[in-house]
Amino acid sequence: IERLRCEDGRLTPRQRELVERVALGHRNEDIAHALGVSTNTIRNQLAVVFKKLGAANRADVVRLAVLR
Repeated sequence: IERLRCEDGRLTPRQRELVERVALGHRNEDIAHALGVSTNTIRNQLAVVFKKLGAANRADVVRLAVLR
């Protein structure tokens, strides 16, 4: 699978992009490098996504935002 689509309206476009990359198995370091930001920025942005979705971990994020 090259591309998964997250269309969860609770998330911003940037947050949806992060979720899609997480769903593809990308690590925070890989995401940060691809987007030109620090790993701390990705960690913090994902923490906001976790809170918005009520997710406990990365697998929950994928289940709640992509596979629903």
